[in-house]
Amino acid sequence: MERSRLRDRVRETLASRPGALVAGVVLVLSVVLPAEGFGVSLCWFNTLFELPCPGCGLTRSVIHIGHARWEQAWQLHPFGFLVYGAALVAVSLGLLPGALREVVRARWRLPRKVRDRLIVVMLLALLLFGVARLVVHVVTQTPFP
Repeated sequence: MERSRLRDRVRETLASRPGALVAGVVLVLSVVLPAEGFGVSLCWFNTLFELPCPGCGLTRSVIHIGHARWEQAWQLHPFGFLVYGAALVAVSLGLLPGALREVVRARWRLPRKVRDRLIVVMLLALLLFGVARLVVHVVTQTPFP
């Protein structure tokens, strides 16, 4: 295959699978970025109020999973494992050839109502986790990791 056709095919593949591309970048960054972080908080809520938000620690959790530091990842944010797993699935689906990818998607496609409810349940679980962690933080005055 000549270079220009190969380049066009790569562009087409990346353009047709943006979710897989984003997930791939997340997975690569989780391995490349230092697990200790850069010492700068990315959370505006934490910066303004000095309290953990429901998502605080999620990015660091994903990075720790990328470094195979399971316990630290869990302590920072247990939802990091869901995010990492979803990224792995997205990349895996994105790497499949088009016809096979559609077969897999058709086989595992959830009805819209079920999918929407699942998303709401997961977001509520994230919110409840964040509220519970905030209450524990405020009541016990323990520092957030």
